[in-house]
Amino acid sequence: MPKTSRLARFFGLKPPKVISPVTPWLIQRCKLDESGRFKYDYMGSSEFEVGDQAEALKRLFTGQIAMVEVSVQANNGGAIVPVFLLTQSGFDASAYQSHLQRLADGKLHLQEPARFNNAVDWEATRFESRSGRVSAYDIWFDFTKYDEEQNIVLFTLDESKRADLLARLKVVTDIWAKNSATEQKHQHPT
Repeated sequence: MPKTSRLARFFGLKPPKVISPVTPWLIQRCKLDESGRFKYDYMGSSEFEVGDQAEALKRLFTGQIAMVEVSVQANNGGAIVPVFLLTQSGFDASAYQSHLQRLADGKLHLQEPARFNNAVDWEATRFESRSGRVSAYDIWFDFTKYDEEQNIVLFTLDESKRADLLARLKVVTDIWAKNSATEQKHQHPT
């Protein structure tokens, strides 16, 4: 729990809420297409087809968004690979890093394979040998939810993809706003 400074206490300010991660179970593999939309990989399980991703994104945009960098160690010789996260402000990324490391080691079992361990190993090889091999996926989206606790974490191994992701998510929210306005107009004609 973050400490509150005397000045913050004087003004009645509360420390930021720390959002603890839950153990990941539903991680969606994604690519970003040229039009700025997510292309979700077919995952096989119905949990990925009920729209929980959109609900998680809506929750993400109700607060402040944080961009955080953590790292994992690759299996192929222990190279350190940075992982770039986009999540809610206050999310405990250092605690989440341990889940990412287990995922990179192939020791975290999910509803469907994320193939993150392969991507980490390929990324480490690319850094070491400059062979240019990269993952088939641009982004992974953890939207695991247990009761009221939820991970809302998008992560990538490419820093430029994370920077681009924020702009692309803005496009998604603009589309939602436009669709919402259109629906309201049809419900309440003026």
